[in-house]
Amino acid sequence: MAEKKTGGAAKKYVLPGGLMRLHIQLGNVTQEDSDSLKKYGNVKRGFTITRDIIVPEEMPLRSLHYVIQRAFGFQDSHEHMFSISPQSVIDVAGDNMGNLLNLRGVIFHYLGEMDDDFYCMDIPMFTGGNFNKWMQKQYTGPYSYDEDFLQDYHGAAFEDDEEYDNDYLDAYMGDHPVSSDDLYYIVERVNPSGEKEQLNRAIISAEDIESIEEPGEHVKLEKEENGCMADVWPVRCDANDPDACTLKKVRLGDLSVEDGFFAIQDQIIQLIERLKIGDVLAVSDDNLPFSETGKAVNPVSGIKHPQIVTDEQIQNALDEGKEIDVSPFTDEIMYTYDFGDGWQFFITGSRGYSDLIEEKAVTPIKADRAVTKALKMQRPVVLAADGDMLIEDVGNIEGYAAFIEHMRLAPDAVIEEGKNEYDQGEYRGNWAELQDEDDIDDDGMTRAENLEWAISQGWHRNDYTNYNLL
Repeated sequence: MAEKKTGGAAKKYVLPGGLMRLHIQLGNVTQEDSDSLKKYGNVKRGFTITRDIIVPEEMPLRSLHYVIQRAFGFQDSHEHMFSISPQSVIDVAGDNMGNLLNLRGVIFHYLGEMDDDFYCMDIPMFTGGNFNKWMQKQYTGPYSYDEDFLQDYHGAAFEDDEEYDNDYLDAYMGDHPVSSDDLYYIVERVNPSGEKEQLNRAIISAEDIESIEEPGEHVKLEKEENGCMADVWPVRCDANDPDACTLKKVRLGDLSVEDGFFAIQDQIIQLIERLKIGDVLAVSDDNLPFSETGKAVNPVSGIKHPQIVTDEQIQNALDEGKEIDVSPFTDEIMYTYDFGDGWQFFITGSRGYSDLIEEKAVTPIKADRAVTKALKMQRPVVLAADGDMLIEDVGNIEGYAAFIEHMRLAPDAVIEEGKNEYDQGEYRGNWAELQDEDDIDDDGMTRAENLEWAISQGWHRNDYTNYNLL
């Protein structure tokens, strides 16, 4: 049962140990989008679509992915990733690229880019049956942590596979054999020109600089068209050339994080999904206040960034099969789903939920039931929800807003499983009212056709069933 603390006139509702409340909200919502969500999308309390969910703090990010899928109505049809903000990356690494590189395999994936074969190791695949029941198994405890340390991220999983050898990782990395000792040149114009800002500074691999065959000791930067892209490239020049640049040779590991990303043309921001939520997210002990724009603010102080990890510590951990302990290092996690549509969610956490009681988003009795279920079943519970379910492949928030505006469904118009009114499969909806042949969208679809398409994408509208196990 939730603890009720009387620190003042009002009671404070606090979760028992082992549980945390996650506030997950849809991001990148404009004022216009928000107005549509409030008018047609059942957003009643805030600025955007949100879910407040009680989860075990032992739950890994891998399982949280399925929680978000279920809570927002997605079908796990696309790639996703968990990450933290650029500023958080800088803070975690002490703004040093060498420190950040050593955190690969500890909290970050080896590379920031996605790779189907490498990324999907040990990810369970749906092979048939009831999809929601299958997803439920993925986020129900107890949670397993029996995999070898770093095996997914340093190639150790392939040690006994004849198809791979000790050079597997280098082969996988391809054009990105990134090491702290890699050498680069910081190339800067002697006389910077505002007219050519993009040609004033670059960080280029020493191999590329030293492979220039034209004679001369000086270089300048030129744009080189490469299909639809334009790369900045060094070329030899005379010392008196007005565009001549100075060269400073540096180790990649000695650069700042921003310069390091500039050098490797990549970003190391993707979190490893075997990490427990409680080891990643620092949470507030009390309510989550909200900014004027509706963004949840996590009033956490004293975040413990991971210790600076050395190459020797990494190697010792690998040799001994041990993990490197981390403490919560961010007050916000970002979840990106479907890199085409680009859905983005912001996740903050707390151990209190008095604000939800005060807003009447949930009653104390229902909150107690939710807490009891989460403790007993080791499964997340939706404590409060604001806004309808989303739709796969609708075109992000802009496409979703256009869809609900075209549908103009009343707040109490329910589209849900298990009821056969109007004989439309397993769904209930007032199809007769939607047969408006004069009202078609930009794609030439009527409202009824749009609803049929949405249902084919798994849309149930408001079928998130508050206060019950996901």
